[in-house]
Amino acid sequence: MSSPVRVTAMVTGRVQGVGFRYSTMHQARLLGLTGKLPTSWTARCK
Repeated sequence: MSSPVRVTAMVTGRVQGVGFRYSTMHQARLLGLTGKLPTSWTARCK
């Protein structure tokens, strides 16, 4: 069994569409990823 890996990614850009969080969460689950996406008032997500 492999050990979990921790990765921090910084994403910048403009979010367009109300379903962005839902679709991102859905894709992450399909890939077996877990984590969090805190709300940011800048154009960056960590």
